[in-house]
Amino acid sequence: MFKLYAWPDAEVLVRELAYEIDASRVDVFEDVHVLTPNQTLGGFLELGLARHSRSQIAANVTFSRLESYLTKLLEKADERLRVLNSDMLQSLVLSVLNDQDFLESPEARDPRMYVEPAELDGLDIARETRAFQLSSKVAGLFTDYAWSRPELLEAWSEGRLLYDDETERWQRAIWRRIFDHEQAIEAHSKRYVFLFNGLALLSDDALRKVLPKRLYFFGFPHLSASYHAFLERLKRLSDVHYFCLLPDPESGSDDKALHYWGPKVAVTMSALHKLADTMAPFEGSPPIESDSLSALQALIRGEEFYASSLAPEGVILAKTTGIKREVEVVANAIWTRLSKDQSLFLSDFAVVIAGQKSAEYLAQIETVFRSFHDLRFSVAGRRTHEQSRIFGAIQALFELPLGEFSRSQVLGCLLHPNIQIQCPDANAEAWLTWCEKTGIFHGHSHEAHAGTYIQKDIYNWDQGLRRLALGSFLRATTDELFEADRGDYLPEEVDQSGIGAASAFNLFARSLINDALWLSEKKLSLKQWSQLLLEFVEIYVGADRADMDTYQSERGELTLVGMVLARLGEQDVNESKIGYRSATLMALAALERVQTRAGRLALDAVCVAEPSTIQGISFQHIFVLGLGEGEFPSSFLPEPLDLREREPKPHDVTPNLRDRLAFLHLILAARKSLTLSWVSKDATTGDELEPASVVSELEHIMRTNRFDVVVEDHPLRRFNVECGYFSGNKSLGQNHHPEAYREAVLARLHADLHAHFVSKAQVMPPVWQLTRALGDGEINTLFWLNRKIGLHTSRAQIAHEEPRRKVKRVRVSLSRIKAFLLSPLQGIAKHHLGFIDDDDPVLQDRESFGNAVWGYTVLMRDFFIQEMVAGRVGQGGVAQRFAQVKDFKAEVLGELPTGVFRDMDLPRIQSVLEGWESGVGPMQPPVIYSINEEVSDGQTRIEFPPIPLQKDLEIEIFGVLPPLDGARFLQFATASSSKIKYAMDAYVAHVVLSAMPEFCGTHRTAFVQLAEKNQTYQFTPLSSSEAMEILLNILRDLVEPEEGYMMPLEVVEKWADQKRNPKPFSKLLEDDKNDIYSRNTYTYGPIKDYRPYGPPSDLHGRAQRYFAALNHLNEALSRRQGDQ
Repeated sequence: MFKLYAWPDAEVLVRELAYEIDASRVDVFEDVHVLTPNQTLGGFLELGLARHSRSQIAANVTFSRLESYLTKLLEKADERLRVLNSDMLQSLVLSVLNDQDFLESPEARDPRMYVEPAELDGLDIARETRAFQLSSKVAGLFTDYAWSRPELLEAWSEGRLLYDDETERWQRAIWRRIFDHEQAIEAHSKRYVFLFNGLALLSDDALRKVLPKRLYFFGFPHLSASYHAFLERLKRLSDVHYFCLLPDPESGSDDKALHYWGPKVAVTMSALHKLADTMAPFEGSPPIESDSLSALQALIRGEEFYASSLAPEGVILAKTTGIKREVEVVANAIWTRLSKDQSLFLSDFAVVIAGQKSAEYLAQIETVFRSFHDLRFSVAGRRTHEQSRIFGAIQALFELPLGEFSRSQVLGCLLHPNIQIQCPDANAEAWLTWCEKTGIFHGHSHEAHAGTYIQKDIYNWDQGLRRLALGSFLRATTDELFEADRGDYLPEEVDQSGIGAASAFNLFARSLINDALWLSEKKLSLKQWSQLLLEFVEIYVGADRADMDTYQSERGELTLVGMVLARLGEQDVNESKIGYRSATLMALAALERVQTRAGRLALDAVCVAEPSTIQGISFQHIFVLGLGEGEFPSSFLPEPLDLREREPKPHDVTPNLRDRLAFLHLILAARKSLTLSWVSKDATTGDELEPASVVSELEHIMRTNRFDVVVEDHPLRRFNVECGYFSGNKSLGQNHHPEAYREAVLARLHADLHAHFVSKAQVMPPVWQLTRALGDGEINTLFWLNRKIGLHTSRAQIAHEEPRRKVKRVRVSLSRIKAFLLSPLQGIAKHHLGFIDDDDPVLQDRESFGNAVWGYTVLMRDFFIQEMVAGRVGQGGVAQRFAQVKDFKAEVLGELPTGVFRDMDLPRIQSVLEGWESGVGPMQPPVIYSINEEVSDGQTRIEFPPIPLQKDLEIEIFGVLPPLDGARFLQFATASSSKIKYAMDAYVAHVVLSAMPEFCGTHRTAFVQLAEKNQTYQFTPLSSSEAMEILLNILRDLVEPEEGYMMPLEVVEKWADQKRNPKPFSKLLEDDKNDIYSRNTYTYGPIKDYRPYGPPSDLHGRAQRYFAALNHLNEALSRRQGDQ
């Protein structure tokens, strides 16, 4: 018997399901089996049955996916039969693609050209990757053929071709290599078959014995050929209750809606009507006269509605300016509805991510929802690998044997929290330091560099760990080498307290690298690989013990990983040998398919999901994001490998049709409101972007039926006041974001103050002066300002939103101040983006190469300063000592190149050092001051007190000053001509020292020593107050900039030095930007598109404030008074 329940409303069908279950079983102890398309829908039904059943619980009701349930049924009916799953089938296809005899056959020409192209000759990893990719695709196609094209596989088994083209020939060749004429595989005394082929092999009596009396199917949107044939047979053996969420065209559903979003609905419903012995009657609702959403749903269901009295709020189209704004709009709408309707729960809301940017949307949802009153959300259908540190550790571990063992790759493994925890004496900071000091860059050992320019045993992990081991018992007070059979090594000294950590690092790193190398060379069966990979994970991946919740969660994930890897070995049908790359790809793919219980619907959180995951599940309010043109639904892209496209069938469903049907279900699933949103502005050009085709189709249907269409056009900024976010205007609603109101106050305050000063023909003072003038936090002042700019609020609210401020301290390095003076635009960007001055030691995977001598300036300068501190400069021989001492050590550390690159650059480096020594001449050891930092040999520490910038902000400067020889700062450069930028370190040092009373009033200079000559720059003596004023001017504009502007030092100097027919600064700047040979400082930094930026409005004043103590520039600026 086959009873059909067809109604496009999940709540109605859930009630019917509960009623049928209660009516058919004797008591709650009788087992009930409900089959669903996915786990999320099963969780929804479980909650629904608990609400609607007599017992108020879903007792002894099992919710299963169709394929898994029928697989258990088949294997229970015949213990000799086993169903071929995707892993088994892919393993079999992969074994065929790894068979050289097959690849050399004429019919395998196409797969051979893909798997073994000429350019991949000798690259086994690339070949294995391609073979895995093709095997995954072919295995998926074979599974699809079994469901929807059984006649194609039947023809192949009989030796026939249906389409007679090259693609079918090589696919059939793979098929025939795997299966016998009965489409089965005999292995391990078992017979492996496709699911529906196996069910066909069972007699009716055998199948009837294992079938329950009743089977319930819920929410399946499509009927494939094999699925339809099975239902035909099943209804003779059991009572089938089939719950379908599709609208029935025979009931008068809107033809246009079904044409747009459900073109296959008529085919599916027609097939179900033919299967049905009886149909459950459903009476339509009384005529709808509420909102546009209810009327639209009634139109689709074929019910009556009144168009004249429709409220427009049911369906909302929201245009936004970016993904983050789109998510902010949704979060605000959820909070608004929760505030207005106390009966709502978070679980009444669904946020559906459509389109191809789900990862970007999910990242923004996590950030925005957390900032928006900490809105809780749960991702339905989330798999184990998403946001799992355990999966990340396993992925890094599995990738290690396939790489070149670079510093970043190996440290990425060793420093992963779930791998590092397996080393009891781990010290991450020390590990980084040792990698830098031992010059580890890439390669597991010297053998990895065989045949390259690297002739010495350097740069690799083996030599670095040897040097660390030697340093544990040898003192490296000099640069003496330790002679060994494999070469000479420079011991890296380890103090007594660090020997344990060094030994642990040595053993752990060597163990991991050696195991990785051993695994990479193996060829084993999938069963053997599953055991080895499981041991690999158990040895190197552990659960974080930081807190009990995290530990238990990660222990559960590791147990799940163990089960998946063990089950992977059971998929090995023919025990063919595969390489490490293929094995790990199969293991990772198996892990990615596993869903956690977190993928089910949560009762206390907003549901976030993709359209297909919650298809058919009802929510009070549904928000669909990412509905931009071309993003959703999927495109009609041809699939050349899919033979079904040669002769499409009525029951075929493409990704495009699947997405459209999911959209139809979303429309029908919304109870009170449906919001469709998209990014309507191009981020680069600002051009208008169209919505997805489904949105345009929806709008067309609504306007055709005279429904009001609500279109919200949200502004770029969440604190926009003009759009009515804060004035009670209901067009876009109130903005409830905690920071939006504060931002709006500041924006309106700035606009009002700017208008005030313009009306007075005055320049608006800097922010810090305005803050002081307004009282900085006075309740009455803020209340007056709010009333004045139209943001009405109470004194109590202002007091609540202005908590007691704490003094914030910001550290600013001297090098950051220098970067700001060279190019304010890039200097400000570096500071506010948190750019570090040095390269990240973890990411430094490459040694230096011989590109130019200036690339080694820092290395040469540091060595030369060491020689000055030691008193050896002026006596001759600095260049020779560099070659004897620093050269080899720098080569070992990767600071200098090796091999032929070293031979090319070393003579030039020595020549520059000789020029420096000759230019400086005999001298006493200089003084090197360290500001607020720990000192090294030859340095003197100076404490510089924090500089108050505002009442709640102070700046702490830090860094090392250039060497000071009497009253001259020594600077070194490898260039042949002098530039003012070479003196900037000395200029900053002069200002900083002069700001301290004990060092002020001194006439200092910058002595810049070039490769072959020198240049001296004079600095003006400053009182401590004068120096502090310069420093404050710089720090204010660096830390609290009002605008982005171009004022590069080189262009400022050129502008100030003009004698005749001077050009405006803007003209000089534009000429410099257009000079393709210009390598000005503003071209380096985080802002790549610097062309739109122009000079500041008060160029002359800024330049004088910044460079008041730089004699020649300040004098030149005086001549430019009044120019811009």
